[in-house]
Amino acid sequence: MEVHERNRKWNKRLIHFFWLGLLFNLLVTGINMQYSNLGKERYFLENVLFPSLVLFSVILYFEWSLRRKNRISDYGIIIGSNLVLLTFMLAYSSLKSILIILFVFPLFFAVFTTKKRMISFAFAMVTLTYWGLILLCPYFYFNIAEHITFTFVLLVAYLLGIALTNHYREINDELLESVKSEKELLYKKVYMEKLAKVDLATNLYNHKTFHEYLEKVMEQFSRHPFPLHVALLDLDNFKKINDTYGHANGDLVIEKVAEIILDHIGEHDLASRYGGEEFGIVFIEKSQEECLEILEKIRASLEAHQFEDMPDESITLSIGLATEAGTLNKDRLFKKADMYLYQSKDDGKNRVTFGTSG
Repeated sequence: MEVHERNRKWNKRLIHFFWLGLLFNLLVTGINMQYSNLGKERYFLENVLFPSLVLFSVILYFEWSLRRKNRISDYGIIIGSNLVLLTFMLAYSSLKSILIILFVFPLFFAVFTTKKRMISFAFAMVTLTYWGLILLCPYFYFNIAEHITFTFVLLVAYLLGIALTNHYREINDELLESVKSEKELLYKKVYMEKLAKVDLATNLYNHKTFHEYLEKVMEQFSRHPFPLHVALLDLDNFKKINDTYGHANGDLVIEKVAEIILDHIGEHDLASRYGGEEFGIVFIEKSQEECLEILEKIRASLEAHQFEDMPDESITLSIGLATEAGTLNKDRLFKKADMYLYQSKDDGKNRVTFGTSG
């Protein structure tokens, strides 16, 4: 889950909590109004309307922030909860010895942010609010020992919040490190598997994978025959290219051949770099004519391509194509393709020779 979506859900839960607080306040004060010694009008104004309006205003701010900005500011949460705390302490001063526990709530919300600066900010806010009430409101009175004790309780809550945040961060860092290690192992495993199957210079499969795939295809062919062909392609005069233009240009030729092959074969065909300048293709579910058409396009595309550092050089391929004729012999099919390849070489190169495995 993305971080912003997780924060949004937490903000929604926080708003629900404040809505429940508003409803609970209305319910309790509505019942108490029937038994209060104050006049109903005064009780309603001081104990019902005033705190409810403040709490409702804070909720509206939270709702507005969530809709407009898609989140509620951490500072907004601390200030809003502190404002509600101050309002309740002023409105219900007779219950101060019970409501004093509310001073912990802004710290509690701050801990959920897992940010030390927010916990410090919340601690500063509730401490100032507490001592402000003591100094500015004569009726908000405890003896000095109780003031010191509760200030100490707030300090302990603050230090506990910092400790919990540190502990969370340590666990989170360990988890991230563990996930990172697992990812690195996974990437290494994938890379090693690719290294075992793929020629990294061309992104074609390698010699070993070519034969493994052909063997599996032959097993399927033996149970349910289908069109199956093997083609071998070999660059003509590749040694001359390396000797004349250097191995870097030779590598560019190899890469271009691989690119042309991948551009023309089907999704169920398998292409490999069989040797240094030799390539192999396994065609399935295609007629011999379709395979010949593809191979001819590959041969012609390479011949027509102009290499920047070899503008006067025509690079060509000799190709052999063998079609499985029911021999059910992988090696025979491959050897026939190899035989047709060398026949293309003997007949002047830059051509496709084909036949069956029979």
